[in-house]
Amino acid sequence: MSNSILESASTAGENTGAGTGRGTETSVVMSMQQALNRALGEVLAENPKALVFGEDCGRLGGVFRITDGLQAKYGADRVFDTPLAESGILGMSVGLAMAGFHPIPEVQFDASPTRPSIRSSARSPG
Repeated sequence: MSNSILESASTAGENTGAGTGRGTETSVVMSMQQALNRALGEVLAENPKALVFGEDCGRLGGVFRITDGLQAKYGADRVFDTPLAESGILGMSVGLAMAGFHPIPEVQFDASPTRPSIRSSARSPG
């Protein structure tokens, strides 16, 4: 992306609150990685029951560094690594949600493991 496009994007909603109806916000240009990291950080800060986990999400910050720095800031009990087992990650998500937590799983590979987890959660009481 050229600098002129980034510059025009950074001023596109400046002091207009474009899309918010408030008219006082300014837009910020950031990468998708930065936006996702910031959003996850906000959720973790506001919601003590939110948990972020997946393959390399903890110490390494994820394969694309989406969770970079979150474990250091919010602790290894809320941002943690899991084994390379998508069905296990999704099964753990279902169990945590049923226990009252707000899981945010990161799955790097195929989404096909979701089908058994969705079926079993639909049959579970509560």
